[in-house]
Amino acid sequence: MRRIIIFLAAAAGLGCFGILPASAATSSPPPNATPQAEAEAIIMPSLVYVQGLVSGTVTVPWSDGTQSTYTVNQAPLFSCSGSVVDPSGIILTAGHCADTQSPEIQTAMIDYVYGQLVNNGQVNPSQFAQSSAEQDWTPSTLQLSYQVYSMATSTRVGSATPMSGSIVSGSSQPLGSGGDVALIKVNPQSPLPALAVASGSSPADGTNLVAAGFPGAVTNSGVDVDSLEPTLTPGQVTSTQAFKGYPFIGISATQTQGMSGGPTVSVPGGVIYGTSSWGPGDPNSQQLNFITDTSTVQNELKQFAVSPLDAADRAWRAGIEDYFAGKYREAVPFFNTVLNAMPDDVWAQHYLGLAKQSESSEPVASISKPGSDLPLFIGAGAGLLVLAGGITFLLRHRRRAILEPAPAPAAPVNLTPMAEITREGEYCPACGTARTPGNRFCSSCGVPLRMSS
Repeated sequence: MRRIIIFLAAAAGLGCFGILPASAATSSPPPNATPQAEAEAIIMPSLVYVQGLVSGTVTVPWSDGTQSTYTVNQAPLFSCSGSVVDPSGIILTAGHCADTQSPEIQTAMIDYVYGQLVNNGQVNPSQFAQSSAEQDWTPSTLQLSYQVYSMATSTRVGSATPMSGSIVSGSSQPLGSGGDVALIKVNPQSPLPALAVASGSSPADGTNLVAAGFPGAVTNSGVDVDSLEPTLTPGQVTSTQAFKGYPFIGISATQTQGMSGGPTVSVPGGVIYGTSSWGPGDPNSQQLNFITDTSTVQNELKQFAVSPLDAADRAWRAGIEDYFAGKYREAVPFFNTVLNAMPDDVWAQHYLGLAKQSESSEPVASISKPGSDLPLFIGAGAGLLVLAGGITFLLRHRRRAILEPAPAPAAPVNLTPMAEITREGEYCPACGTARTPGNRFCSSCGVPLRMSS
């Protein structure tokens, strides 16, 4: 019995050994799997387009010595960019996008009134230039509000549902008297995807990054805002400079008006280094721009107790990391976690579909047996079945030996000593098969045969 058990165990072992994978199953990353592409994928759901609405008055002096005051109520006069930094609806943007004393906002207010007066025939542009109005007219009592468009639910501004927003009181640090950051509060129907801010000190020169935002220069060129999508431009850290006592990071990424407040993020990683702030204003010098320093953003979020990333945000990052590493099966549950919290997240829906599609084409570990493509578990299952069947056979027979009565002893039989038989070379002593001359073992049962001396 011991021999049979050893044999069955060996057979099962050989069956398992025979199905060892020739090579581990591997997955290929997607074709666009670069650190920049991964960082861009991380940040896309958190980007927002910020439409600035201005209310206030503009006083217009006329050439005859009189003056008129015109009231403006929530006119959409400018645009900025931003990113969600708290799922409850906190938006990080540029301080000058929240500053009523900003020259850009005051000029936009004057230009708006000038355009209205030209359309009404009250001002002749050939006799009175817009540049003169910007110099002589006076805006006052300006107030700001916002329409914020989240890219979590749409890839274009026109398809996103606007959310009303207002400045978080005390958060605005204008460019001229602060680090040029501000926080806007919106009230979303469900949590918004948020971005993390880099920890530690500011990035060193040469660090790779991506600047993101919605360029206003594009819309000024005639592009429909409804079809506007985020622009992402790669670059590197070039230097750290001080402006009016505050540190700013120089970058080589191209930026333009409208991208103010948009995040500049790490490559790889997709964490915020700073927000787009200012540049030289020279179209020929677009490779020289500045973002707020990382410490400025860190202090702003700490001061206003902005919450860290929630479970859905962490799942999003983990899912994107797995997807771009070619681990499609691992990525699927992470994207499902995001969608459980944010069912309308179009980016989680998009990458979940890609992961499932790629998952179906992932290779399975192959059998080492030449020419066999059967799955790994078939050989293992066969070996286990052999072992189980053998053990069952032995147990049944052993039980039968225990339960059934032993047969009555047979009548004594006179046996010829094996030595005599083998010496004569005629028959096997065990089974009686005729011995073949020269064989050391019985050709029928395998019992050793003594050779004649």
